[in-house]
Amino acid sequence: MDDSTTSKFYQVAMKLIPDILVAESIESVQAFLLFGLHTLPADPAGLSYTYFGIAIKLATQLNLHLKTTSISCARDLEVRKRVWWTAYALERRSSFLHGRPASISRFDVNADLSVYMEELQPKERINTFHNTMAMLRINIFMEDARDRIMALINSDKTIQGNEFQNIVHLRDCISSYWHKLSKRTFCRDLTPGNPLFRHNIHLALNYHLLHVSLGRCFIVENFNPGVSCTEGVEWLKLRVSLVDECISSAIAIIDLCRILHDEKYLSKLSYLELSSCYAAVMALVASYSYDKNHTLRDAYEKGVKILQDVSTKFFSIGFRKHMVENLGIAFKRSDNGRKRSAAGLDEDGYKQFRNWVALQEIASQEGS
Repeated sequence: MDDSTTSKFYQVAMKLIPDILVAESIESVQAFLLFGLHTLPADPAGLSYTYFGIAIKLATQLNLHLKTTSISCARDLEVRKRVWWTAYALERRSSFLHGRPASISRFDVNADLSVYMEELQPKERINTFHNTMAMLRINIFMEDARDRIMALINSDKTIQGNEFQNIVHLRDCISSYWHKLSKRTFCRDLTPGNPLFRHNIHLALNYHLLHVSLGRCFIVENFNPGVSCTEGVEWLKLRVSLVDECISSAIAIIDLCRILHDEKYLSKLSYLELSSCYAAVMALVASYSYDKNHTLRDAYEKGVKILQDVSTKFFSIGFRKHMVENLGIAFKRSDNGRKRSAAGLDEDGYKQFRNWVALQEIASQEGS
């Protein structure tokens, strides 16, 4: 189906929104989830997030977020759970990636998780249930990551050490969960041509995006939580490990996108694939400012090449062309910057300060 056809269908469907809201049914929730998915590439932090939020509101009005014993039909109960957890995962991921508030606290949710039901598995499609549940768990980890990072940023210096340990513990939990997933057919099987190849790539992209998110705030060298001198060495080791995993995951994301590109699977309309690649490139630019090596440079160039290859559609669906151009400018500045001694830095900084003062004096004279 071409873009013009889907656009026309969406425009017609939008006219039904008042009727969909009035219906207030599980199908209403599904409709707004479809609206959100359709607009996700074009406006992930705006319209798509709004649609997902409406879906959550409708779902909570129907009490989909609560455990129930009033439904006797096992199939209807399972559909109810799947609709809820789909809405929850999509809205949570959107809020995590774009700094938006979640529509409902997880403490207000006690719905049972979905279970495999053969009756709901289409005969002509491969079973993706295991991947779907793993994706849900990773989305919940994303929420945990956001909460831990915000707690660290907003905490007092005296307890930042504890908050940092919480982040390290979460990192370990995420890695442990990931390595327990299946490597055959489902989840971690990244063999091109296998039935769930693209599904598994998407799962891996989300996993590595988690590590990028956990470690990128520690790339800045002057970020130090309140730790004692005796804890300083241990803190430094843990910080380095988080940054290393962030960068290795960023490189892994670009490699995965490269595989998709080479296998003709990279989609110009896949928000997950391209936003993951963009986040990875940004992390590499930040890291290259402190650690100039060929591995980072090569990965950066591969990532930018992927973004440029799909630029025609990519930039027309929500990303501005100047964003990638600015990444290139930032990388070149970092690449051209030479390492100076402390004295050299002080001298250069003082010279810049004097130039700034001179410019201010000229500006004030022109103004008068």
